Amino acid sequence: MSPSQHEQRTDRTAGTRPAPVRGPAPAERSGLLGVQSTLGNTAVLHLLRQAGHPYAGAGQGVAVQRFMEPHPSGELAAWRQRALDYTSANKARILGDYTRMVLGDGYAEADMKGVLKGLDALKAWQAVAKAVREGGAAVGPAVDPSLTTLVQKLNVMEEECATAAKAGEPADYANPLPESVVGTEFTFTDSRLNGTADGTPLRVDIGGLTGQEDARARAAITYARTRMDDWAARVRAAALPAGFALAVSDTTVKGQHAKRFTYTNGSTDWWWEITMDDACLETRSDPTPVAGLHAAHVRFIMRSHIFPLAAASGLHVDQSILGGGGHLSLDSATTFGGSVELFVQSMREWETQWEDWVARFGSAPREKDVVNAPWTGDLPQGETHLNGVRALLDEILADAHRGDVDLPGAIGRLQAHMRTLPLHQNATQNLRNKVADHPEDRLHYQAVNLEHMADANEAHRRVEFRDIQAQDGYEQLIEDLRYIGSMLQGVRDNVRADQQTRLAQRHP
Repeated sequence: MSPSQHEQRTDRTAGTRPAPVRGPAPAERSGLLGVQSTLGNTAVLHLLRQAGHPYAGAGQGVAVQRFMEPHPSGELAAWRQRALDYTSANKARILGDYTRMVLGDGYAEADMKGVLKGLDALKAWQAVAKAVREGGAAVGPAVDPSLTTLVQKLNVMEEECATAAKAGEPADYANPLPESVVGTEFTFTDSRLNGTADGTPLRVDIGGLTGQEDARARAAITYARTRMDDWAARVRAAALPAGFALAVSDTTVKGQHAKRFTYTNGSTDWWWEITMDDACLETRSDPTPVAGLHAAHVRFIMRSHIFPLAAASGLHVDQSILGGGGHLSLDSATTFGGSVELFVQSMREWETQWEDWVARFGSAPREKDVVNAPWTGDLPQGETHLNGVRALLDEILADAHRGDVDLPGAIGRLQAHMRTLPLHQNATQNLRNKVADHPEDRLHYQAVNLEHMADANEAHRRVEFRDIQAQDGYEQLIEDLRYIGSMLQGVRDNVRADQQTRLAQRHP
């Protein structure tokens, strides 16, 4: 029995009754009737829920659809029914959220009508509502243009709300994007792992190898495991963050043996792994908000268990392009919030300012990686290809402002375009052969990798910044994230300013 149930039962036993649920006051009821006649029943319910009226019921705890394709496709009657169902179920919620974003709390019926007029959506809203009331032939092909317009306008409102929510988050210019979730990769090597000692670097995929080549590759894997086990033993013996316990477990990553280290303190936990990668051992860490990387236990683990104990095991950081890299990933939801505009303008920034990136991350002892992580502008005929990316970003943003595309749709178009780009002229023949056999892999070999932005699991959608060589310690990681965060915070500031101008013009 929940506490609330217990309290109700106690009150009734004592001879009291719960207060009756009452509807709105007469003056409020008159205003709601006006909303009902103009905007429909669902708009009334949305207003009542926002005002806290219990008789309106609670919103359903189910996934909310944030976009619908506005243009008829396939069997028209089926599309029409989907559009009618979608608008009926979502239009009041979307309009309420958008109105509150534009005007703040306490809006009234006249405000909602004014918002729809500002969007040039009122006629379509009323035409669809009228067709639904009349039924029959009224919900036939004649309503399709109004349905398309209404769905577009609902999509626009959703996009504007997503943009305002993410771009409007409080800015922390000292440690930008504190809520963005980060995935890290630290890499470590030695002369055996990178092959300089015996000519056989560590290789994680040994399928198809035979004879002596297979034997040498397996020996390299065995050696890598000894280095991993040595490192793990040192972690087990090391002092722990205050109050934390450590569990070490065996796992498998990329088909090879790996070690996971999980630290717990009550409800707080954090993990990292040692895995094998080509020519190096690589660590992966628990995806963590930028602010969380400043937590005392995370800082302690990186400073005490990862970098120094790798060195104690005979491994070192190689900051050349042969060293394995220090790739950083940013989670899509916490960084872009579903906003097409925020993502498009972020991509425009990193693509256009690629030479600044190279100056920051490609200076000695680090190098720019034109083989595995080239920038569009640095490809053969780079300016032409960069202009092509810019033009596509312009098209996508215009479509988003019309309500014709959401973020997954935008990502699909960008991925299709990026797959057509050539490799850098310095790409190895092995890489050229691999991409020729698997064209989808071209996405991976780009300075900013978008391949995971379309992952079926939304929680795994992320951008990966690949033109970053290995970090030499915790401090350099924080510096790297500060640079990326500052760039993207600047984009947020500009997007927010652009949006405020746009909204002011739309709703003077």
